[in-house]
Amino acid sequence: MLNLNKKGDTESVLKFMIGIIIGIIGLFLFFLLFQTILSFFTGYDKCEDSKVMLQFLTDNVNTVTKDKSSLEQLFSLKSGCSLVGFSKSTVNFVRKPDLCGLDSCLCLCEYGIARPNYLSVKCSDSKYYCENIDNIDGFIGQFSTPTFKDQLFIAGEEILNISLQGKNINITVKDKYKFENVIYRG
Repeated sequence: MLNLNKKGDTESVLKFMIGIIIGIIGLFLFFLLFQTILSFFTGYDKCEDSKVMLQFLTDNVNTVTKDKSSLEQLFSLKSGCSLVGFSKSTVNFVRKPDLCGLDSCLCLCEYGIARPNYLSVKCSDSKYYCENIDNIDGFIGQFSTPTFKDQLFIAGEEILNISLQGKNINITVKDKYKFENVIYRG
């Protein structure tokens, strides 16, 4: 049994516990650094894990188009990955990937903040994932720049409203407060 009556014993146990905590934090930082360096050299794809979400969204867009209905979907993307909607003929704020051809399509693209108030979005043909939607003209969203209005750009976790608006699919984000209630409800 451990006797903690002496001041030296208490200090030894305290130093040991602080050492354990510092060691755990050090291991965590080491693995985080290792993962970052490894992903830099292996070209880790930020959007790889989101392909299932893209397919699910595509299925819901096709359902809304076929049934002329509307629905809601939880949509979640990892940090650095975004959803961009490209229309058949409308010019987008990002160059439309060749994978889309002449169709409207939804694509997973990498993004980042290059400098304050400047968004960098990359939709390279060889690395990213697109789903063609052949029976609509385009997508309408809530993202706007000074030059481009009503663009579909989504990053993070959102609950989306998906509805048919003429020959376009309107995808908008629901209120954050309601989203938080849905996520944390037991």
